[in-house]
Amino acid sequence: MALTDSKFSDHLDARVRVFDTEEHPMVDGAFGVFRQAIASAHVPWELETNREAEFAARVERMDLGSAWIKRVKATQHVAVRSRQDISRSSSQGLMIVYMLAGSLYVEQGDQRHVAGSGDLVIFDTAQPAKMSVGSAQDKEHDSIAFFVPNGDLAGISHIASITDALVLGGARLRGPLPSCLTYLSQHMAGSSAAELRAMYEACVSLLPVVTGGLVPSSDEEEAKSRRYYKYQALLTFIDRNLSNPGLSARYVANEYGVSDRYVHKLFSRSGSTFSSYVMAERLNHIAKELSSPTGLSESIGELAQRWGFSDLSTFNRAFKRRYGCAPSRYLQGQRYR
Repeated sequence: MALTDSKFSDHLDARVRVFDTEEHPMVDGAFGVFRQAIASAHVPWELETNREAEFAARVERMDLGSAWIKRVKATQHVAVRSRQDISRSSSQGLMIVYMLAGSLYVEQGDQRHVAGSGDLVIFDTAQPAKMSVGSAQDKEHDSIAFFVPNGDLAGISHIASITDALVLGGARLRGPLPSCLTYLSQHMAGSSAAELRAMYEACVSLLPVVTGGLVPSSDEEEAKSRRYYKYQALLTFIDRNLSNPGLSARYVANEYGVSDRYVHKLFSRSGSTFSSYVMAERLNHIAKELSSPTGLSESIGELAQRWGFSDLSTFNRAFKRRYGCAPSRYLQGQRYR
């Protein structure tokens, strides 16, 4: 969500731009100014809010050619990217959002995700999408985001092929990428264009590590490193197919041209199993949606089916075993927190 230069004030070296609603008189409406800037950007979105009078936002932005980096702090709003917005865009690629605080509900294609602090969201700007930013319960949404144009994805076909929203979190983000993004968020305002370009390139180069797109040949890395990257690739594929009730070790093995025994061995070496990982991730997504401040737009049974549970009794038993209560009780508890 890059903002037009006319809406930004110079900050520090005049290359990092800042938009802050506090700098705009309320006669114009802070949200109206923000919405106009977003709608006229080179990767435009349409914004909505039912709390216009209370809206506040601060955006620090650095353009790096057709790429950009942003630190965004904002109160509750909804951002929609339609086909019309896509047709007006000057470039396409992947938008990467690292959540520092608050919540983000993302819809794209067949995927719906709730992201929280510490999660990484990846989605394709060439596809329609909807983001519900923050909630009434959040004090503030805070994230660091960067746009990677298709030209910068050359040679990273595994990442460039992402067409539906993907959320990575927890153990998947251990390593240098979250540290790099956190450092970027803390030092963006005082960094030069050269420093920000270097940090951007570092983050892009680290994306294959967490998505499994980097699979070195035997003469580049030891066998342990090859297994690690293969394992990350399998996890990314699994995460993108959790809604498929037919997801199995053999299904994954066929996709990657390996044996299902090899898939099981990779999970065993990580101290887990294929089935326990799939079950845990499905339940985690469901619990996040049950906890979402935006509310539940479907029945619990429909939600379970959407995340790959073809048998509701199996789902109910697994949910109760993991969270200590039935899904309906869990939902009720979230409503009255």
